[in-house]
Amino acid sequence: MYRGAFAKYINAEFPDKTCYLFDTFQGFPESDLAADKKSNFSNPGTGEFTDTSAEAVRGILPNPGKCSFREGYFPDTAKGLEAEDFCFVSIDTDLYASVYAALGFFYRRLVSGGYIMVHDYDNPDYLGVREAVLKAADEEHFACIPVPDGGGSIVIGKP
Repeated sequence: MYRGAFAKYINAEFPDKTCYLFDTFQGFPESDLAADKKSNFSNPGTGEFTDTSAEAVRGILPNPGKCSFREGYFPDTAKGLEAEDFCFVSIDTDLYASVYAALGFFYRRLVSGGYIMVHDYDNPDYLGVREAVLKAADEEHFACIPVPDGGGSIVIGKP
């Protein structure tokens, strides 16, 4: 959720875990916007989601000392984390390229019994999310479980 609202809940529920927050904090990357528009996946506007910052998000977190802010373009911001394991990952990036890159990086590093939640899977405004998940699922051999929420989320578990 926008401006760290979901991160706030995760940070509170997992106070002993490091919470990695990957975000541009500058809205959608132009290259990803152009690719989604060209593929008719979505038509988000330039400048959407720009009115936030790492400092603003840090200010609402109950345990900010347990958060690692990875500001910039993913997957570049994941450098140095290749040996990390993850127990829960939330992906809410709206566009094909970033969802696909995130699934490729995180599913391989997800612990057995861990979960990935992908927001906007069933959102008709962001069709690239579904395409990215389906492609990654085919490559990584995982199944998706729909969540009856307002954002059309799905959950991926790792056996």
